[in-house]
Amino acid sequence: MIPSVVIAIVLAITLAFPSPAWTSATKLLLATDDTPGNPWIIGGGSQLSPQLPGIEIELYRLMAARLNLQLEMVRIPWKRCLSEVKQGRADGIFPASFKPERLSLGVYPMRNGKLDPSK
Repeated sequence: MIPSVVIAIVLAITLAFPSPAWTSATKLLLATDDTPGNPWIIGGGSQLSPQLPGIEIELYRLMAARLNLQLEMVRIPWKRCLSEVKQGRADGIFPASFKPERLSLGVYPMRNGKLDPSK
């Protein structure tokens, strides 16, 4: 996954919340698959490495700190990630490339009804 796509997904998630109204930390649960994706998500399994989690994880943590979000990330099999979002038990999944059938699960950066490639 390229960095601009990661940033676009983070922006899409954060735009769903009215940030000026935040007075205390808002909880955000993100799910990711349990396979490695170096250097974006380092290592596999159900736990993120506290010391070297990967670039994407560090970006989400920085975003959460700046936006006063209480961020929780879970690593589970990909099909379960999709199910957790569909059932409303997770707020978002990453990394998630665009597929039209995934529009029923969440949002992507769009422009004039099409995926915005600049994001």
